[in-house]
Amino acid sequence: MSEIPKEGLTYLASPYSVIWNISKQMAAKVRQRRFKEVCKKAADMMKDGYKIFCPIAHSHPIEVIGMPGELQSGDFWMGQDLEVLKHCARLVVFRMEGWNESSGVKREIEFAEQNGIPVYYIDGVQKSKLLSNYGEDARFSLKAA
Repeated sequence: MSEIPKEGLTYLASPYSVIWNISKQMAAKVRQRRFKEVCKKAADMMKDGYKIFCPIAHSHPIEVIGMPGELQSGDFWMGQDLEVLKHCARLVVFRMEGWNESSGVKREIEFAEQNGIPVYYIDGVQKSKLLSNYGEDARFSLKAA
């Protein structure tokens, strides 16, 4: 990450919602796992001197604790997130499992590019490693819904 500047606020994008054809319970586990992975990455980057806004770390607890049982739409959260992104010095895309399928990450990249915000990419957890963390619950189709 040495080529990514540290000055100013960095927006850390990652996938959250699930587009796979899986149960609600499994989708919740995937979202929770993605939340934990991006929080770890945000913490690592903060310890390395970056000032981070991570929309998943910010929004997941608000939705789970403040809006229990009310799963908000991606549009709801995107409206919140883009208000912050427009003030950031850069967008860093955490290429964890599902990032290239995420409509939210795509919208964040498009917004950054349209607004002259530099976009950087960092690698994340590979799909096979992520799925192995679910153990027996990993028996599901990875086809898009």
